[in-house]
Amino acid sequence: MNATARAALLARREGRMPPPCDDKVLTNWNGLMLAVLAEAARAFPAEGYLEPAGRLAEFLTTELRPGGKLMHVWRNGRTAVPAFLDDHASLGLGLLALYQTDGAPRWLEIALELGETILKKFIGPQGTSWTDVDAEESSLLLAPRALQDSPIPGGGALAAQLFTLLHAFTGTPRFADQAARMCSEMQDM
Repeated sequence: MNATARAALLARREGRMPPPCDDKVLTNWNGLMLAVLAEAARAFPAEGYLEPAGRLAEFLTTELRPGGKLMHVWRNGRTAVPAFLDDHASLGLGLLALYQTDGAPRWLEIALELGETILKKFIGPQGTSWTDVDAEESSLLLAPRALQDSPIPGGGALAAQLFTLLHAFTGTPRFADQAARMCSEMQDM
């Protein structure tokens, strides 16, 4: 396209109302993105992925955790909606990927906190079953639970993966036990 045609197209486009922009930040999506950036930084150290991974981790662990409580969405400096199971697990996985890349103990510590929160708020008694919402935070009569993955992995699958990695990093048996229970339960579905 030549410069004259491009300028005419741009002038015409500026006269129209622009499409709406979805500018919210979701913890689950960005936790998955953090894992990708951290893994890319490890695979391609010269490409500059580590710096944006660190900035994203810093943003997610501060802005989306006001007072230490993880939230699902951030927009224009405000958070809303208590975090779901997949938010905790996705962020934990992203932080573990970054920990593997830069070795900063802070990321492992926060991932452990997220794992403990999952055990406390999303896993049923005796480690059986799980829900996608924190029953204490939800006004729903029945706590929902995704039985399969969608375009994004389900919270149960992400949590089982997080527990497996937390066990690998810490040797804590309860993480391995919980991962095994969740995987067994998913197979039985």
